[in-house]
Amino acid sequence: MKHSVGILVTSLFSLILVNVLVTGCGNLDDFQDSENDTDTVGKEIEVSISGCAQKGQFVKGSQLVAYSLDDKLVASGHSFPGNISDDMGNFTISGKTGSPFVELRAEGYYFNEVSGQLEGPLYLDALLEPSTKSLNINVLTTIIKPRVKRLILSGMSYDAAVKMAQEEFLNALGYDDLQLIDFAQMDITKSSDSNAFLLALACILQVNRDSAQTSFLIQVLAMDMEDGLLEPDVLAILKDSAKAVNASEVCTNLKTFYQANGITAAIPEFWNFLNDAPQDSYTSVLSCKIIKGILADPELRILD
Repeated sequence: MKHSVGILVTSLFSLILVNVLVTGCGNLDDFQDSENDTDTVGKEIEVSISGCAQKGQFVKGSQLVAYSLDDKLVASGHSFPGNISDDMGNFTISGKTGSPFVELRAEGYYFNEVSGQLEGPLYLDALLEPSTKSLNINVLTTIIKPRVKRLILSGMSYDAAVKMAQEEFLNALGYDDLQLIDFAQMDITKSSDSNAFLLALACILQVNRDSAQTSFLIQVLAMDMEDGLLEPDVLAILKDSAKAVNASEVCTNLKTFYQANGITAAIPEFWNFLNDAPQDSYTSVLSCKIIKGILADPELRILD
């Protein structure tokens, strides 16, 4: 039987506190490859992964670490580091591993699309296979990771586990008929229903919260989803937060950020996923549609 949300939150706080105490004294040496690493399984292969890290976008200088996991999804002690290369969260990380799985974690400061300010620190992660070449790290990959691990340990293949975890999360939110691309391929700077869904959830998790509170809520969702379901109390939190998101302000903040950084980007129609949001949140929502080619034609207004 699932624990109540109160117990879940208390337990999560304890886990976070223990993690801080255990890892707080780490240093860069912890992230370096070991020539004498005997914990990896099988022959080592080259790993090279490109993508972006987004809550909002992680900014240049944020850290990236890849951890090798054995067939029981236990860390082997082998890892290699990387960095976010620009203010759009882009990265390429390379190394070697002999393990069947890799956990990729991004940690640092990010652009808060709700407030229009930099926030942090915050971490997001994703589970992947070493053969993966392209992967984006976001709130969705972070939330489903514990569920994916449980399904793999039950005997399911990686691809099947990811597919099921994604479907279960959408079902839990009432979007069982929504056809979305793989969570790890979503990008909040591009147009599509999938990317709009990701941006909407990012806003819902962030609104009226600082980075620590946002990170905490993400972990509550991740732990709650481990059995493939979400508690009603957690769903109620998300629904209330969706009502608080001001879509037009988010659009303005993103437009300002993209223009300041010389970026041509799109803002997907995320407001379509903000169920029951008050109408006054949309007083200028059509201005969001300026986004396609935002710098190519700054005077552009509405694109149908």
